[in-house]
Amino acid sequence: MTPHAAQFRHRFLLAMGLGSISLSLHTGCEPSPDEPQEATIPAHTPKPVNKSVTTSVTTSVTTSVSERPDPEPNAQQSPVQTLPAPQPALTEPASKPVQATDFATPTPPPTIDPVQALDGALLQDYGGVTISAESRPVHGRPLTVQGVPRTASVVSNPQWDQGLDLELSTLRPEQRNQLAQQWQQAALDEHASVASFARFTLDLMALGAPPELLMGATRAQADEIAHARECFSVASAFAGHPIGPGCLDLNGAVAQTTTPAQMLVQTILEGCINETLAAAEATWLSERATLRTIRRMQRQIAADETRHAALGWKTVRWLLKEHPTLLSLAEQTFAQARPTGQIPFISIQDGWKAAYGCMPTSKRNGLHMDVWVRVISPCASALMEA
Repeated sequence: MTPHAAQFRHRFLLAMGLGSISLSLHTGCEPSPDEPQEATIPAHTPKPVNKSVTTSVTTSVTTSVSERPDPEPNAQQSPVQTLPAPQPALTEPASKPVQATDFATPTPPPTIDPVQALDGALLQDYGGVTISAESRPVHGRPLTVQGVPRTASVVSNPQWDQGLDLELSTLRPEQRNQLAQQWQQAALDEHASVASFARFTLDLMALGAPPELLMGATRAQADEIAHARECFSVASAFAGHPIGPGCLDLNGAVAQTTTPAQMLVQTILEGCINETLAAAEATWLSERATLRTIRRMQRQIAADETRHAALGWKTVRWLLKEHPTLLSLAEQTFAQARPTGQIPFISIQDGWKAAYGCMPTSKRNGLHMDVWVRVISPCASALMEA
């Protein structure tokens, strides 16, 4: 494990109150480009409770990403993917193998197992919450309706545009368009997260949650508003015109009643898994963005999303403490959402996007698989044992 990956895991464990857990981690070797690449996630097996595991909850991350100062302009920085000169193509040569991420070598994309998925159809119902074939992780906490993420429409709305002045002269029009589209989707995801956390707050109150969880949920709503505004501002800068959210369809988004089982499954999927992956992506991008404004933005988002993910894990721990009979449902949900690791890796040459704060598809799959192995799976096991 690289120091960067180890720092993310340590900060995350502290935030969710499991900082004293000693996880046995391995460092994988980069496979040959000609070899088939597979990754497996160990299935969770219940073990006797380890009394030495400390489960006290910390209220904040001790080492915040946002507190690290920006490097000096002439200082040597950690590996950052920089762009070539304006004239040559910014994509990597087709003959060049995809570089491994700092977290892991390229691995297959996550899929939901074991149910068959056809054209994004709904898959299976667990505890009254439908798990969807939609495997694209979203920025922030997704607003799902019957398992499918929902976002607002896009309009020309200057109220969400802060008028950022970014240096984009080396980008071709098609590259600016790609980046604008990716930042626009990130902004829509963050905007929908405000509604998701509002629903989460209502569910917590319906089930009599403690004040710490309610405070975390309400604070997260303000965080997501800030994230959405920043992402819309970046999208607007790349697009060359103001971009903002329109109306958000909330039909069917709020259930008439909330059961502990429903909230458990939804929190595992949206909080424990998605928010953890979102925090890992923002952390990874914060080390590679070359524009100071975007780099600083990703650092703050990484710190906030880490805290949001920890809130999800703390909520699951509270639910299991209050309703011990839901333990088997929690195990089934993690197993259902676990990546299969059976789809061959497909190379996409878009690594140049990282310099502008966008997660390259060619890097995302390896990062997600590694976070599953090193963070999500061990944390889930520790949570079940605690």
